[in-house]
Amino acid sequence: MTAPADNLSVMTPNPALAQGPPAHDDHPFARAKRHQRLLMQELGVRASVSIVILVFAEILTVSLGMAVSPIIRLAALTSLLMNVPWYLIFRAGRTGRVFAYFRMLSDIGLLTFGLYGAGGLGAAPYLGVYTLVSLYAGFVFSSLACVIATAAATVAYLTVVMIQHIGWLPPVTGARPPDWGVAGFNLLLVNTAGALTALLAEAYRRSRRELIAVNQELERAHGRIVETERLRAIGELASGVAHHLNNLLAVVLGRVQIALRRAEDQDEVTRNLEIAERGVLDAGEVIRRMSVFSRAQAMPEWVPVKLNELAEEVIEMTRPRWQAEAQIRGIEIDVRLEPGDVPPAAGDPSPLREVLMNLIFNAIEALPHGGEVAITTWAEDKAVFCSVVDTGTGMAPSIQKRAMEPFFTTKGFASTGLGLSVAYGIIRRHGGELSIDSVENRGTTVTFRLIAADPAQPSDTTPPAALSEKLRILLIDDDSQVRAVVGELLTMNGHTVITAGGGLEGLARLDGDDVIDLVLTDLGMPGMTGWDVARAAKARRPEIRVGIITGWGEEERSRFEEQAVADFVLQKPITRAVLMAAITQYTMPRA
Repeated sequence: MTAPADNLSVMTPNPALAQGPPAHDDHPFARAKRHQRLLMQELGVRASVSIVILVFAEILTVSLGMAVSPIIRLAALTSLLMNVPWYLIFRAGRTGRVFAYFRMLSDIGLLTFGLYGAGGLGAAPYLGVYTLVSLYAGFVFSSLACVIATAAATVAYLTVVMIQHIGWLPPVTGARPPDWGVAGFNLLLVNTAGALTALLAEAYRRSRRELIAVNQELERAHGRIVETERLRAIGELASGVAHHLNNLLAVVLGRVQIALRRAEDQDEVTRNLEIAERGVLDAGEVIRRMSVFSRAQAMPEWVPVKLNELAEEVIEMTRPRWQAEAQIRGIEIDVRLEPGDVPPAAGDPSPLREVLMNLIFNAIEALPHGGEVAITTWAEDKAVFCSVVDTGTGMAPSIQKRAMEPFFTTKGFASTGLGLSVAYGIIRRHGGELSIDSVENRGTTVTFRLIAADPAQPSDTTPPAALSEKLRILLIDDDSQVRAVVGELLTMNGHTVITAGGGLEGLARLDGDDVIDLVLTDLGMPGMTGWDVARAAKARRPEIRVGIITGWGEEERSRFEEQAVADFVLQKPITRAVLMAAITQYTMPRA
């Protein structure tokens, strides 16, 4: 039997979203594995048929005393031994279309040789053996191969019969008497079976291609809608963040103006500036949360995640959204955390943050007249649980059963219907479970379970001692106002500051001053980036410490390990305490 598997056209849809991508059939490695598997099946079928014929011949000879033509034995044994060169050819990488057709035609030749040994025209009852080749060629190779196999089998058999009839081949001893009627009928059956096999194989292959195309299009649409859902969540968050940032900036601006007008009252100036400082820090925290939420990069491995802290962060991050919505609708919405004593969970903070955010948004949408949303955490055995409970409209049983299906929504065209399904997929990828318990008009509880992280090993490190030595610091920043503020903060702590407005100017200052202890550089600058400055400074003085200050957020900070050219990276807005702590820690003498 033949299986030119190397030409089998199989398409497989892309993997589902966020599950790990399986080996695609179009990938060379996956395609080679598929070819090997199908060829092994082919060789197994050929060997099985040959062994059955040989065993059957021995049984007829030994048990019943019937003479079996040695030609049949020779054909079966040849077919069995031919598996060895076919396998070696495959291992050598020569499994193209030519060898596939050659295997098919050689099978037909061996079967025809065996039919000659069974009596030629008298072996007409055994013509059904040809259908094995037609079936395998049709469903494993192609419809064309099925037609070729059927036609070749018919021509080969008729050729042997005619040659034997003319007398060019000797008659076979013990053969049945020839019967043209039986032979013609069986040939008709073989060709009918071959034609039906070709039609069914083509219909199967066409329906499979259509199904795969539909699945691929569905997956592409699913990916687009998931991205739309993410952007919708970011859009809702951004609308509240803009309101919150405007309020914070209004507080800062107002307090600074008040302080300027009341400069004669030292206590009043201090109080207003402290409030302004707090407002700026809050604004920086809002921006940091937005930056963290917008990052979609997956963590290379699970890390311990403190669910209580994560929930507090999400509540604060979403507060502008649900507070503003409540004010606009003239209702009261209270979102609170009821933390339990829970160990860290094993997971990726970014998608888990997205889960909680989606659950909070869903809960708020279920509070048309206001109400409460409670986030509760607790631990059992080696698992950490978190539930989001609202006092809203709840779900009917029929809706609850389908709530986690992708694209199912009760909100019409205003929603993609992917909030709960995305959350469910994220929790499942973390090895956890997500469940919904809802009563119509009484509220909904969504609970998810995560695996507790392994206990962290205690650290043997001790905090660095305060640095009493005053340093000579080269400060590089293209923004003159930022350069002036950071320089003044450093000067207030007794350090000597040399400033430069760009990378080239800063390196020139470094070359002309042998006693500079630390280089502080901005990251995004025209001409030379902070990474370029750090590399150039380290090339000039390998022992010099270099710190980078960036306003690009967590994404650039996450590249710190990849760059490996600076000693530390700080994010704007930067406080005096954080700046001094970093200088103290990273300028201590190396052990």
